[in-house]
Amino acid sequence: MNEYSTDIPAIGADAPQAPALYDGGCRLLRWRHDAADGMTVDLQLTLPGVAGSHPFRGIPTGKETGQRMQVRVSLPSDRPGIALPVHEGEVLLLAWAESDRAGMMVRLLLDDGPDGEQGRHPFFGLAIGRRGEPLEMRAVAIAEDETVVGPSKIRERTPFHQKTEVQQSHILCREPRFQGFLLDNLDRLLRDEATRQALRGMADRPKDFADAAVRACLGVTTRSVMNQDGESAAKARLRWRKLLGLYEDAVFSRRRWTAPAEKDAAPAG
Repeated sequence: MNEYSTDIPAIGADAPQAPALYDGGCRLLRWRHDAADGMTVDLQLTLPGVAGSHPFRGIPTGKETGQRMQVRVSLPSDRPGIALPVHEGEVLLLAWAESDRAGMMVRLLLDDGPDGEQGRHPFFGLAIGRRGEPLEMRAVAIAEDETVVGPSKIRERTPFHQKTEVQQSHILCREPRFQGFLLDNLDRLLRDEATRQALRGMADRPKDFADAAVRACLGVTTRSVMNQDGESAAKARLRWRKLLGLYEDAVFSRRRWTAPAEKDAAPAG
């Protein structure tokens, strides 16, 4: 994300034609700059989205799958003598959240522009926290061909639990929390020691590990089996739903995780 195309329409006040995901006030909650995660910034948004929901609800997130955006973050326009934005460039949507403490929060991964090359975060020196620096942000989504994309084109239209089992598994296997769940519970999910050891050898490749672990839990060589008809496909779908239920129980702490009965345990890989 070092450069962005000059063909992308400007996103300042002189470009109202750009369909914005967000265009309004925000507050600086925190920023971070390290070798592992790059430059990130957390902003508290002040304007709600459609029907009062979070403005970024339904938009893909994550370091590998997050929505690419072009943003301009500046100090409030009513401040005198402000000529340059705090940050302008390409970002990746890492996460969004809503709580009674942080309000409507969004986390962005910034590009490695001039500030990054100088080793200095563009938000360095600004107030952070609940009384963080008041800012203004305009963000538009960009597609792989570097064109501007409207909000209606990128929002998730199908809720997770209405997606197919194959789609669900591919989505979750990209999530670090799900990857951690599988690794922490291998002994309970799989009976075969050789399979468990082989999977642990892939732990340094979290996505590949999660894909392989799910296939082992389902007893299949490819998850596409779940899209097929027949007894084997039905059993694979049932095992996925059980695995998904265990994961949701662990995430939301609805009940303590217990090992499945022997007859319900996943087959050896």
